[in-house]
Amino acid sequence: MSFTSFVFFLALVWLLIHGFNHVSKRSRPLLPSYPGAMRRRAAFWNMTHCKVTVSALHLRITTSAFNAYHDLLADKFTGKRYPRLTTLSRLFYDLGGVMGVLGMCGALAALAWMTGCSVWSVARKFLASSVDNASLEPHILSRRGLSEGNTKLQQTSSSYPVITPIIPGVTVPLDHLPLILLAIFLSQVIHELGHAIAAALESLPAVAAGVSFIVCIPAAFVTFPSEGLQVLSPRARTRIIAAGPFHNLVFWCILVLLGRVGAGSLAWSVMGYDNVGDAGNVVLDVDAGSPLYGHLLPGAIITKLDDTNLGTSNLSQDIWTTYLTSPEIRPTLGWCIDGKLLEGTDACCSPSVGSMSTSLLSCFTGARFSKDVQGCLDPIPILTGRNETTRCTRECGSGMVCVEAGPETQLLRLTVVYPSKEEAVVLWSGPRSEVWAEVTVGTWIPRFRVLPRSMPWIWETFWNYLSMATLSLYLFNLLPIQHLDGSKLLTSLLDMTMGVDDDHFLFDIEGLEISNRQVNIGRNRRRTKERMEKHIPLWTMALLVICVLLAILNGF
Repeated sequence: MSFTSFVFFLALVWLLIHGFNHVSKRSRPLLPSYPGAMRRRAAFWNMTHCKVTVSALHLRITTSAFNAYHDLLADKFTGKRYPRLTTLSRLFYDLGGVMGVLGMCGALAALAWMTGCSVWSVARKFLASSVDNASLEPHILSRRGLSEGNTKLQQTSSSYPVITPIIPGVTVPLDHLPLILLAIFLSQVIHELGHAIAAALESLPAVAAGVSFIVCIPAAFVTFPSEGLQVLSPRARTRIIAAGPFHNLVFWCILVLLGRVGAGSLAWSVMGYDNVGDAGNVVLDVDAGSPLYGHLLPGAIITKLDDTNLGTSNLSQDIWTTYLTSPEIRPTLGWCIDGKLLEGTDACCSPSVGSMSTSLLSCFTGARFSKDVQGCLDPIPILTGRNETTRCTRECGSGMVCVEAGPETQLLRLTVVYPSKEEAVVLWSGPRSEVWAEVTVGTWIPRFRVLPRSMPWIWETFWNYLSMATLSLYLFNLLPIQHLDGSKLLTSLLDMTMGVDDDHFLFDIEGLEISNRQVNIGRNRRRTKERMEKHIPLWTMALLVICVLLAILNGF
């Protein structure tokens, strides 16, 4: 999907939403319906429990239909029938409070570390440009891979790793956007479910729940009465506030555990798919505008990239992505050819000509009689094996020269086994990253034609996005910034550790009965708490803005 098609589709969706909203308002009856009709409609869409708000590119759907289920869960926690369940739940969410504090500290440390790395990177670029503009090393965004473990898609001159943001259409294909949005929405549902269960544990009623969409970004939410939350003890508030991020952390651990034990592989095998990872990567799709379209057929298995075998039994090792996105990796073997073939022109070997040449010839280099030689040859008969050339390391037979393609040629050999079991070598000329961007591969192939070929790849991609989204939501939400869980958690922790009462009048009345020294201690604690509640979120927000701005600056 192109960016233009995406914008057109999004505009059409919002046009339909506004149209449906306008028609529903006009068709809403002025007189009440008879009771039987109301009961039938309540089973599907009862507007007395639901409120829909549409404003420009913002859609918000709020419902109180789940409040009864929330109250029922609260009754089970407070009743005498399930005391063990209540005790275990309190211990579980107490652990959530501890993990919330640790997560907040970890998120702040990670933010400070990333900001420091960005400052160092910008400083290096500035110093390098002031000394010699030619020595400036570019920092560019590259596409992010979803495989876990060995993928390294971005090379920078800094000794510190740089986090590549996920930007559909820039760092990942635009087709991934629906999977990304679905992963974000599901992670938010898990997050809000944690708040709801912990609130039921403390008998805090729910006001409403719902979803919202801003342009195309979904969000889930659960609201509680603010007065009811404030009258709870600091420990109870900590349980409720930290429960959302804690659910995300637990969910991430479950996803990682299922991935480690190979649950996905077992499921796909049962569903009728075979893993061809030991042989290579199966072609799932090729962009229609790619030169490789028509040469790499869906269902074909790519077994080699140059001299590198793609077959592996390690599920976490993505040789395809690593080879195509890493710095240039030269073939380990050369080709034996007749030395007389190099006696022709070597014009294409000139650096000034090689990058702009439209000739079908490529530069090959070798050594003959202890002397470096080079020449322009047709790479297809040599690299595709049509002439049955012998592979070599250094020496060949009499009159032969061991040559290799020059690095400026940007040639890539793809060894392909087609569904008809015919093996061929497809020769690509150009940046390797374009092959990675234009060809979608996987490791599962269906046993039956009725099964969709891309389904395992779609699920694996979604699984990776879901893991990243839920872990990111755990860390980001714990930053002590206004409107995030971290700021409310910070307030609860300060109340718990400082023991400051929020009622000023009650504090002053009690202060009449104790010494002036104790009154001053209480007042100092209150001032310290207020300063921390004010300044820590401001510092964190400033650090986040600086980190984002420096990351953008590093992109140029």
